[in-house]
Amino acid sequence: MGSGLLLVPLAAGLLLLAGAPRVPACPARCRCAGGLVDCGGLQLTAAGLPRAFPPGTTEITLQGNNLSSLPAGLFDGLPGLRRAHLAANPWRCDCELLYLRAWLGAQQDRRPYLDLRCAGPPPLRDRLLLYLGPEELRAACGWGGCSQALGVQLALLGLLLLHALLLLLLLRRLWRYRALAREAQLRGGAAGPPAPGPHPKGEGRAPA
Repeated sequence: MGSGLLLVPLAAGLLLLAGAPRVPACPARCRCAGGLVDCGGLQLTAAGLPRAFPPGTTEITLQGNNLSSLPAGLFDGLPGLRRAHLAANPWRCDCELLYLRAWLGAQQDRRPYLDLRCAGPPPLRDRLLLYLGPEELRAACGWGGCSQALGVQLALLGLLLLHALLLLLLLRRLWRYRALAREAQLRGGAAGPPAPGPHPKGEGRAPA
């Protein structure tokens, strides 16, 4: 009886532990020390970034990677995050960078991010990220769509020109064939019917 009563709180404790959310460990390939998570210099892209960081993270190093954007909400679960090192990345300043731009704008100390520049698209290259408005980032996505549409239009134009060239060649061959047929017909008409041969003696004379 007494042993059964002891098993009840033990089982309840195990259930609570099983239902408790797991604390993310140090992300793979990164180095962690205290509140610092160092994922710099790993040539990471946005798709290869860790999906979560330990909740006690206060500083993240992402510099020296191949990041053109950050996944939306990447830093949202880190209330103690004070700084993110983001330099030496090819940031593409379009609508995919709206989350990072909003996060930077919400920081009290923006001095560490004053030198972040856009690597593309061409109209925004070398612009300072902190001085770009959301409308400019959204418009940059439209430039990519226009470039793609222009490429499709040029491809269609090339196809139409090829069809026109083939039609021109076909018409030229047809005209040449008709010219040769007309020339052969004219030659045949100029020769005329064959001349009649000499009449035999006595043929065609009236009887005496």
